[in-house]
Amino acid sequence: MAVSHFLTAIKAELTKEAKLLSDSSTEEFKVALERWSDRDLKTPSAIVLVATEEDIVKTVKLALKYNVPFVPKSGGHSAWSTIGLEGVIIDLSNFNSVTIDTAAEAVTIQSGVVNKQLIGTLYENDLCLPLGGGNTIGSVPQALGGGLCALSKICGNTSDNILSARLITSTGELITVDEHTPDLLWALKGAGQYYGLVTSLTLQAYPISTLRSPDGTLWTGTFIFSVEKMTEIASLASTLMDEQTHNSANIAVVTLNPESGTPCLLIMCLFFGSTAEAEEYTAPIKALGPLIVMENRTKYSDINDGMDAFCAKGGFKQFKLAGAMRFDPEPWGEIANIFVELKEKCPDVVSGGFGFEWVTGRQKVIELDSAWAHTEVKSWVESLSWYTNEESGPAVDESTERALTAATRSFKKEEIHTYQNFSRDSSLESRFGSQERVEKLQALKKKWDPNGIFTKVLL
Repeated sequence: MAVSHFLTAIKAELTKEAKLLSDSSTEEFKVALERWSDRDLKTPSAIVLVATEEDIVKTVKLALKYNVPFVPKSGGHSAWSTIGLEGVIIDLSNFNSVTIDTAAEAVTIQSGVVNKQLIGTLYENDLCLPLGGGNTIGSVPQALGGGLCALSKICGNTSDNILSARLITSTGELITVDEHTPDLLWALKGAGQYYGLVTSLTLQAYPISTLRSPDGTLWTGTFIFSVEKMTEIASLASTLMDEQTHNSANIAVVTLNPESGTPCLLIMCLFFGSTAEAEEYTAPIKALGPLIVMENRTKYSDINDGMDAFCAKGGFKQFKLAGAMRFDPEPWGEIANIFVELKEKCPDVVSGGFGFEWVTGRQKVIELDSAWAHTEVKSWVESLSWYTNEESGPAVDESTERALTAATRSFKKEEIHTYQNFSRDSSLESRFGSQERVEKLQALKKKWDPNGIFTKVLL
């Protein structure tokens, strides 16, 4: 009954550019419902396709008035951007303008902007920004959760570069969050999803010369090895992670060869600098005898294109990360075998894999503290599950836990970091660091969202 009253009220309030989708049998509704993963996919009573900030504010206010739960959706990658018939989705994808302030080297983005659009606009204006590694990821939500990225050593994470935000509070009020609300701004930089619905962010951008090339390009290298090389690669990576001279972002993952569909070891490298410097950095990798080597220089606007296959919508997917301030290469041969066994057990595993990523170079000093607690993490262990038969879920989850347990078994519990954009069941300390930081976040949650409108996390 509450939902029906809400739908009647919001239909009369939306701008003419907005849409209210409430018939789940229509193709338009089905397309709007699509997400990166079909795991735990629910069907809401309605999807509100907003077009303006006014649409968003009115939708939130009416949802609060009629006690209708809601979730925002931007790029659709979040495991939590889904809700059942008890609620509605606020789809932000059409609220997606990018405004550049070239004089201040700043950019303001609306909450439906995705990374490909933002990076392209920045590139056209000879600017860049630290952003995550997927073209279709929502730029605002990934920034609010931290924004792990290739440029993190040079520029900090995305969250470190948040200057201000427009936010709808748990009472429906639209406010500006900036230096005049320092505690709330501190919380938005790494835990922002839990304090309100952010309609736009203003971020610090950087000259394209930050990429350390004269033409705004980066060197990219892809190396494919046999799975048996994983132990050697992990050992080599443990030394490359200490590299301070060169700035690069790297991932090594046991996955499936896109052509043969058989397990292989894939290494991808983004290098900031000259081709000669990149070749010097990657020479030890080549010395291990890759089966395939692909090297190129890529425009900044195309930096994430190599990840497009992993960003496809649909299928059953889950992404997990565990970080630490040190790296243990010892278990990686075992972990590679877990993936090989999983593919044999579940032929419908179509991609994904188990791996680790690292960024090299000297870390930029981050002057302002924030809710982000993982700047000193040396390497992130990652698991991407991707399968097509829902019945394979338990077997995939079991293999994932085996792999993550093996990768972190030499670490004490307090050494393990988890990334809050991908986890809401790990300890608050692993997501947000010290008990002092957690207590500050909890106090701010009680102040700004005491009833848990924006999830019960931190209450």
